[in-house]
Amino acid sequence: MADKITFRPLTVSDVHFLAEYAAICEGIIDITEIEKVEARLKKRVENPNYIGVTTLINNKRVGFIDGIIVKETLELNEIYVTKQYRSQGIGIKLVEEILLIAKSRGAKQAIYYTEPDNIVMQKLGEKAGFQLKSLLYEKKL
Repeated sequence: MADKITFRPLTVSDVHFLAEYAAICEGIIDITEIEKVEARLKKRVENPNYIGVTTLINNKRVGFIDGIIVKETLELNEIYVTKQYRSQGIGIKLVEEILLIAKSRGAKQAIYYTEPDNIVMQKLGEKAGFQLKSLLYEKKL
């Protein structure tokens, strides 16, 4: 039987999944700190300008993308696909889904930032039709 892949908007019920992802990225293991992250993410999801999409395979969350609409621009924040499901087209589908929602909510463009060494995200953006527009230089003080 083939896996059932679905995409749906993120809701408050997904916040724990997002917090687990954030904890892994930030190396947070203290439960109190994870709960703080979860509370912060809950506020983000409740923001009326927030958009998020999650991917489920056989009803198990395996990825998400999110962003916020500022004026008429969707600013993409995070995209994540569980390691075992990468390179299967889920990332591009997540991007396509969030762009459709953003357009239906009045966004005229979408932007995202990525690190110079994040080749996977650069290629995903190009595949989704994004174009490189600027470089950011930074200096620690």
